[in-house]
Amino acid sequence: REAKLLAQLEYPGIVKGFGVARAGEVYFSKMEVVEGRTLLEVLEDGEPLDEGAALSIILTVSEVLAYMAGEGLVHRDVKPGNIMWTEQEEVKVIDLGFAASAGEASAADSAVGTAEYLSPEQARGGAAADLRSDIYSLGATLFHLVIGRLPFEGSDNEEVLRKQVMDSLSSPELKGRGLSPHLHYFIEKMMAKDAEVRHQSWDALIADI
Repeated sequence: REAKLLAQLEYPGIVKGFGVARAGEVYFSKMEVVEGRTLLEVLEDGEPLDEGAALSIILTVSEVLAYMAGEGLVHRDVKPGNIMWTEQEEVKVIDLGFAASAGEASAADSAVGTAEYLSPEQARGGAAADLRSDIYSLGATLFHLVIGRLPFEGSDNEEVLRKQVMDSLSSPELKGRGLSPHLHYFIEKMMAKDAEVRHQSWDALIADI
């Protein structure tokens, strides 16, 4: 399903798929080669990004996700590990394995995505695919890029999911590293617990940035 979806999408910021093939009993997807690292690999190498670079990446990813929304799709697993930074410093969104049509609901007792970046409504389980959840995940990604750690951490996924739902965002680093009030505003708004407080469209977020 993911391979067929990638073959249908035509956008420079999405890794290109060329369909599905078979060799004997093995099925495989054919994909564009992207030379570079994921943003998670950049962070794991101890390289938090400066504010300008981080916002430039977030803006580009927002444009990619706006394109997907125009195709009726929500990514549902936005995180640094699914964003590649090429050797030419281009951004490519990868891994559409959790992508769904807007409004498509997950099972009532399941949360779709990666715990550390899930919106509160996703963390509760059973949430419909909603671009505002992707906006939350992108806000958590922005936080990770500039601070160098996750906004909510725990000993296991269950504790992280509880914090996503219950705990307020707290980061003394946002105030103490010379980061602009604008960046603080973006993170607070994108990661608002209430989806109605976040940007309501990708166009609104793009215009804001």
